[in-house]
Amino acid sequence: MRGVGYFCLYRILLAEQYPEYILDLAVPLDTYTSFFATQLAQGIINSQQLKLIVDKPQQEVIDQWLH
Repeated sequence: MRGVGYFCLYRILLAEQYPEYILDLAVPLDTYTSFFATQLAQGIINSQQLKLIVDKPQQEVIDQWLH
């Protein structure tokens, strides 16, 4: 959860300097299924309009791109 807070802060600071940039949050698949797929996390994702990249780090592939 702390990572989401840091991400939101970084996104705000980045927008001041580079408003044209779009920031995505990359999370491993196991983290997505254990936390980000929960109802609480989905509410945060929706309210903060987070764009997620769900990856499989061992295979070095993107599993899902959620915008």
